[in-house]
Amino acid sequence: MNNAYLTTQDEQFQEWITLRQLLLRAYCQLSRCMSTPTAKPSQKHVEAFCQLLIDYASFGHFCIYERLLDMLNSVGAVDNHIEELLLELKDTTNALLYFNDLHETDSHLVDEARFTRLLSKVGEVIAERLDLEDNLVASANVAPVHFIKKKIPTSAMLYA
Repeated sequence: MNNAYLTTQDEQFQEWITLRQLLLRAYCQLSRCMSTPTAKPSQKHVEAFCQLLIDYASFGHFCIYERLLDMLNSVGAVDNHIEELLLELKDTTNALLYFNDLHETDSHLVDEARFTRLLSKVGEVIAERLDLEDNLVASANVAPVHFIKKKIPTSAMLYA
């Protein structure tokens, strides 16, 4: 584990931001497909989205949150608020993993209405998670994530 302070210039931090952007873009594309009667997502698109969910959730927990927690612990700044944020982030991780477990195979094609409802719920969970992460980052005095300007990869990069 790298115990160095996390900055917005940090490679891991930038990779995390890129994963967030890729996930949001993939979610929007998948959502748009589900709302168009004639264009349903392929299994490849669903699998790519599920892989991004796992990559994003794992990277956040095992690379970013641990470093932020180390930073906060080093200055004695871990309080009930931080602990509550981490518990809520864990809950969002579990929800994302549940979606992945249900839909990493072709099961989304069986019950399209159920898939659409669960995809909508995952969108809510992602939005909640982004807010929680931004709060955690702000608590560690790292520049807020939403101020970071970085080019979002194109959709061609998502399914390559």
